[in-house]
Amino acid sequence: MDALAVYAGSDNHYGCGCEEDGKITNLDWHSDNPKAKPTTAELDTIISSIKTEYIRLGYSRARAGIYPPIGDQLDALWKGGDDATAMKVIIDKVKSDNPK
Repeated sequence: MDALAVYAGSDNHYGCGCEEDGKITNLDWHSDNPKAKPTTAELDTIISSIKTEYIRLGYSRARAGIYPPIGDQLDALWKGGDDATAMKVIIDKVKSDNPK
C-alpha cells in the first residue's frame, strides 16, 4: 500500500521516488492537490501504521493459500451432514495452525 495514496488519495496529485528501504525521496506535491503537503513525520506515522496493519493481518495472508477452494467449501455446506463436518474440521485446522 502506498503511504502517499493513504494520505492524499489515489488521484495522483503527487509524484515521488522511493529508496529501497521505503523512504520517500523527491516528493513533488502538485498544486492542484486538495490536501496540504505532508511532513516527513506525518508520512512516517502513516508508514508505521501501514506496517503495523500488515503485520496484524499476517494470519489472514497465511490462511488464504491453505483454505480449500471456496467452491469446495460451498459444496460441503450445501450437502451438509458428514461433508460439512469434514470441511469444518479442515477449516478449523487452518485457523488453529494460523491463529489471529
